[in-house]
Amino acid sequence: MPYLTDSPKMGPSHQKRGPLSPRLGRPRCGVAGTFPTAVHNRIDELRPGVGGWGAITLRVELGLDLSLQGQRLPSVRSINRYLKDKKRVRPYRQPRPMPDTQLVIGQHPHDVWQMDAEGNKQAAGIGTVCVVNVKDTFSKTYVQSYPLELASAHSHPKTADYQRVLRLAWMEFGMNNCLQLDHESVFYDNTHASPFPTPFCLWSIALGNQIIYTPGGKPYKQGAAERSHQTMDRQVCQNKSYPGHAALFAACQSRRKRLNLHIPCRTLKGQAPLEAHPAAKHSGKYYSPLTEEQLFDVEKIYAYLAQCKPWYRTVTDNRTVALGSQQYFLKDSKPGTELAIRFDLAAKQLVFCDQNQGMVAQLLPKGLGYKDLAGDIDGFISWVDALDCIEHARPDP
Repeated sequence: MPYLTDSPKMGPSHQKRGPLSPRLGRPRCGVAGTFPTAVHNRIDELRPGVGGWGAITLRVELGLDLSLQGQRLPSVRSINRYLKDKKRVRPYRQPRPMPDTQLVIGQHPHDVWQMDAEGNKQAAGIGTVCVVNVKDTFSKTYVQSYPLELASAHSHPKTADYQRVLRLAWMEFGMNNCLQLDHESVFYDNTHASPFPTPFCLWSIALGNQIIYTPGGKPYKQGAAERSHQTMDRQVCQNKSYPGHAALFAACQSRRKRLNLHIPCRTLKGQAPLEAHPAAKHSGKYYSPLTEEQLFDVEKIYAYLAQCKPWYRTVTDNRTVALGSQQYFLKDSKPGTELAIRFDLAAKQLVFCDQNQGMVAQLLPKGLGYKDLAGDIDGFISWVDALDCIEHARPDP
């Protein structure tokens, strides 16, 4: 009768010793198994699931726990291994930036615009205001400066606010080629390592803009817009009071035109932007909100999505996956699993695959139509019409 063994890895030489022969090496006790049960229980209490405190914080808390005084405590590395063994660690994903993250140097007027929102401030007679500035990096033209009225000091500009600013800029100077943005949540999905384009960016791309992002942690790369903040704040907002938003908006427009036509710029050898670069008066690409829908090309969105690296999302308990601002129901998916999602340009569909590269679903993308992304264009036209400036945006016959 052959000897019994509890280890399939035990070789023939060990089997000859019989079932009473002790196993060689350190006994198996699991990850962090040599530490007291009370330590395990305390870690389980402090970090019961995937999210929560990290290993460093847990180690500090264990050391300060009076009930564990005198007990042998695990190291940060052991706690990390324990959490991984218990499947309480999210899978690490290398950050996958959006396409076109390399900065573009403008060679001609309106090649690259920088758009940025200044921090919230209190404007006398108005309330909380956030000034959004747009500047051409080549000609230094002040393309637009618009003060947004915000509900409170903790409010932030929304997609519709930035669309209004960009539309006003296009109406006056024509459409630009590239739009440089920072990582504000309206422009960049900061909640995922593999971000999906935001509605504002998808709308801009469909209208012919190339989106580029300022490198994280390098605000000086957004220097043109940052200098616009300083100039407009000093010359329009500081130590001044306005009876209402309309008066502040008019002051911004008046000062912006003065800066473009008359105020000398050091980097332009003492000339004003439009004096040094007369071609910056208009890009030649005419825009009107009345014909914006005709300019909108969803094929440009498809081409952009096809360049993106896969997006990784976790299936919820009701078998849905959130991508961008849309929810997708995947009947054949398994809750809690992570899926890789890519855009198939030939099929013009999103392809959802599991970790084994098996296709779980292939669905049409949602929310990419003009009505989905343009916002209240009719309201904008009515607002502009009241300003009596919509006629200036119409193309010459």
